[in-house]
Amino acid sequence: DTDGMYAVVPFERACAEAGIRPIHGVELTGSLEPPRESRAAGGASAGGPDIARVTLLARTREGYAELCHLVTRRRLDADFSLAAALDRLTDNVCALADDERVLARLRGRRNAFAALPTAVGREWTERRWRLRRAAARLGLRTAAAGDVYFLEPKEHFVHRVLTAIRTRTTIGTLPAGAAAPPSAFFRSPAEVARVFHDDPASLDAALEIADGCRFELDLHSRKLPRFARTGGEEPFAALRRLALRGLRARVPESEWPAAVETLDRELAVIDAKGLADYFLICWDIVRFARGRG
Repeated sequence: DTDGMYAVVPFERACAEAGIRPIHGVELTGSLEPPRESRAAGGASAGGPDIARVTLLARTREGYAELCHLVTRRRLDADFSLAAALDRLTDNVCALADDERVLARLRGRRNAFAALPTAVGREWTERRWRLRRAAARLGLRTAAAGDVYFLEPKEHFVHRVLTAIRTRTTIGTLPAGAAAPPSAFFRSPAEVARVFHDDPASLDAALEIADGCRFELDLHSRKLPRFARTGGEEPFAALRRLALRGLRARVPESEWPAAVETLDRELAVIDAKGLADYFLICWDIVRFARGRG
């Protein structure tokens, strides 16, 4: 997903059903200006002329957490800077880009690659040549990694229809660059091998990237997150304190004893199931959302 990780769970399940090891990542977009300059200029909206993109892949569990934090910042920080995010990337994340401005920010990084398109034609051959030159100049390796938006060439029309729906336009009035080109279909290994017959190193790099991304979600066991404590207060005690405060604001004094008895009975069930942290997190999400209007 672009600037989101909404499909992670269904993707993981689909890969498990098909017997394929998943690689989790995100296409992150943003301004390449430093945060202060971006803020002074009023910020950049997604799709603006100075917006760049980079594909980030999780190599480890820590890398997956890093991507989640980046996506959250991208969504919530008005002055989010892709340049600053790239500067802080760790080796737990693999970065691929076909934008020379982004590649310049990734100069010399071990897990950063220039993504070479896999499409056929003079335009794409020239683009691969330019990216190879840029990568050599910046101390980066190249990898075969073309954009894929649909399975077969005949599905390009469906892609355009879906893009028109997403952008609330028509097929005839699609914004420039909103839809992928007809070449963005899934190519077979033989087709990609023919395109890179003179550049086996880029094919090897693509396999190396795939082999190095080893994080998979555990969807079979329950692992609830822990609520961040303040002042050493235990989660259940904090939950009961908040519940009593809410009860006091809603229940008249004459009904207080019966209401507290009911509350404690329900809280006992939550405590027995080990769900105090979960309820506190839900409370915190609601509080945060209300605070942002």
